[in-house]
Amino acid sequence: MKFVSKLLKYFSNPRNNDSINPDNLHLESHTVFKNLIDNPLIGLYIIQDNRFKFVSKGWCNINGYTPEEVIDKIIPLDIVVPEDKDKVRSNINKRFSGELPFIEYSFRTIIKGGYIKTVKAIGNRIIYKGKPAITGTILDISEQSEIEQRLKESEEKYRSLIENSLVGVYIIQDHKLKYANNQFCRIFGYKPEELLGKISPNEMVHDDDKEYVKKNIEKRIAGKDNSLKYEFKGIRKDGKILNLRVLGNRMNYQKRPAIMGVLIDTTELIETENALKESEHLFRLLLESTPYPITVIDDKMKHIVVNDAFCKSFKLTKEETIGKDPFELNVIPPRETLDYVEKEIRSKGKIDNLEITLNIQDIEEKEFLYSCLRFKLKDEYLRLNAFIDITERNAIKNELIQHKENLEKLVQQRTAELDKSNEELKHINSQLENQKINLEKTLKNLHSTQEQLIQSEKMASLGLLSAGIAHEINNPLNFIHGGSIALENYFEEKPECNDNEVETYLNAIKEGVKRTSDIVTSLNHYSRNNENDKDSCNVNKIINNCLAILKTQISNKVSIKKDLKQNIPYISGNEGKLHQAFLNIIYNAIQALQSSEGTISIASWFDDKNIFIKIADTGIGIPKNIINNVFDPFFTTKEPGKGTGLGLSITYNIIKEHQGEITINSKENEWTEISVVFPIIK
Repeated sequence: MKFVSKLLKYFSNPRNNDSINPDNLHLESHTVFKNLIDNPLIGLYIIQDNRFKFVSKGWCNINGYTPEEVIDKIIPLDIVVPEDKDKVRSNINKRFSGELPFIEYSFRTIIKGGYIKTVKAIGNRIIYKGKPAITGTILDISEQSEIEQRLKESEEKYRSLIENSLVGVYIIQDHKLKYANNQFCRIFGYKPEELLGKISPNEMVHDDDKEYVKKNIEKRIAGKDNSLKYEFKGIRKDGKILNLRVLGNRMNYQKRPAIMGVLIDTTELIETENALKESEHLFRLLLESTPYPITVIDDKMKHIVVNDAFCKSFKLTKEETIGKDPFELNVIPPRETLDYVEKEIRSKGKIDNLEITLNIQDIEEKEFLYSCLRFKLKDEYLRLNAFIDITERNAIKNELIQHKENLEKLVQQRTAELDKSNEELKHINSQLENQKINLEKTLKNLHSTQEQLIQSEKMASLGLLSAGIAHEINNPLNFIHGGSIALENYFEEKPECNDNEVETYLNAIKEGVKRTSDIVTSLNHYSRNNENDKDSCNVNKIINNCLAILKTQISNKVSIKKDLKQNIPYISGNEGKLHQAFLNIIYNAIQALQSSEGTISIASWFDDKNIFIKIADTGIGIPKNIINNVFDPFFTTKEPGKGTGLGLSITYNIIKEHQGEITINSKENEWTEISVVFPIIK
């Protein structure tokens, strides 16, 4: 490289810029210069006007080109990988500008064939053939770069392994922590910047173990124990006491003695072991304190645990039981029970409260509730057996069963007697209940009949009154009608008296007489006291009569829409009763509007068999929960004193008397519609 530097200094001299010729270079010898140019490992080059002006054999050997393919043809940046182009371009510009006449750096070049090599470039600014140029050398450092990359990756891999290790890793030198991985910091509750070079390891040791740990560190530093494994108590940053296990080795760190070690937090492990010991102790206490026989057998059916209650119940000692199976101890149930037990345990892993009988030392038989649980412990299947002695309980149970059977017989006898008496009482009670229902029904019918009779009497009286009023009104009406005709004739005979105003008065008199006459006619129809139910009745006339009677009840806000089919057939019935029925329906429609704006629609039509009447209003409607009760006697939604609840009930009965049907539909707060159907007289 010193020789290369001399060569570069030579090119830097303006006097030596005419050509690259060994004869023009004041070097140690012509042979040395020629060897340099021909050296296959060192590539020489000159760049001018963004083109290669000279490349040596070594340069061509590194890049795979011939001089003819390169000189004045290839742009230097075209054979640089894209990621390194900015760096190479910047360094070339700095050398051309004189900012850095001499520079050394590395970059990746694309050789012929598309492969990539890493080269180190050493360059300088010169004057070549009277113009600025750059000359330099390149060395192929691909292999060296690859080794360095592998070393870097290896270092990163092992650093990552250490930093993410589940054990704490540390280096101690001069009684200070020089390195601690993440787990070490987590164990003690510190951040790395709080530990490294600041805290003595002895500060993180419990007072009871400080001297012990200090001596172990000194032994390893002194070389007495290169590797040492021990346990001690540590102190976390928050004051919590830790149980720690450490393995440390002596090493050289930055050319001086140090200790590198790994540390494991065994606090939870020790706590778990202590909890396990306590649990085992508690199990032993429970096992021996329970009054029920309990055993544990292994997968070879050998007893490994028995309690005192088992030994007492089966008249055995623990020494006689441990290590032996139930067959050797003769504490097994009958074969069919044993087969069932094995099948259940193999398939379900347990048995709950199975009644079994066991022979105790061939002296007596005892009955037990047997439970078994099969479980796995340390790769071995064990069985936990529990027995509850139910011998006495079953004896008492059998006595109770016998007593129960005797008692049941007595109860059955007494029950039969009571059942017979009860049936007689039920029969008598049923008769009384039926009589009560019939009496209540009769009373209700009588009450309804009485009210209807009263109403009928009222209607009859009203009919007589209406007939009398009609008769009394008819006579004056006839006089008024006759007088109006005479006046009309009089004025017609005297033209001089003919006046529009007089004609208006006469028309008013005639209209008043007509309206009064219509009302009287309607009252006559309504008040007819005819017991004959075979009259031929025209429903259209009946509806018009009812509207005439109720005209004064209809508010100006209410419109009446009639669609009565002409030439409607007659029906057979009592005209007075039919007037009463339709009067009730139309009156209810008027009241439903409650003086508010609305419409009452009345329509009639017929087919071959029936006559149909529909009366609808846009009033308050009827709630769903009471619509089925509106035809019941005494049912009313009106205030006390404003309705008897008999109107629609009487209407219903009148329609039924005439072989008709009446139905009602309604939507609350919107409308109500009553439909009536009568058969046509044939």
